[in-house]
Amino acid sequence: MLGVPKEDIITVVTPKDTQEEAIAVKNIVKNEAFVLVTSAIHMKRAVMLFKKLGMNPILAPSGFWVKRVNHKLVNLPSVGNIMKISAALHEYFGIVWYKLRGFI
Repeated sequence: MLGVPKEDIITVVTPKDTQEEAIAVKNIVKNEAFVLVTSAIHMKRAVMLFKKLGMNPILAPSGFWVKRVNHKLVNLPSVGNIMKISAALHEYFGIVWYKLRGFI
């Protein structure tokens, strides 16, 4: 859709987590430059994993969550905000877990 030829796009589908994905990509690209496409909220942990393996990805974050301006005096919790908090906690705990396991 953005003009990149299909033969230039490599996807990995068998890894079950980001650590396995980083290893799979390392086996494919070795020390060559590559574009890492992942959600913006997940990018920090992903980059930490790839850099630990000696790789320097070109970052292409996607799926940004934007903050809408709200002029209400009272801002009650919403399902969308709870989902954002859940995703952020998932990433923070993931970083801690990966550090404890020595992945980053």
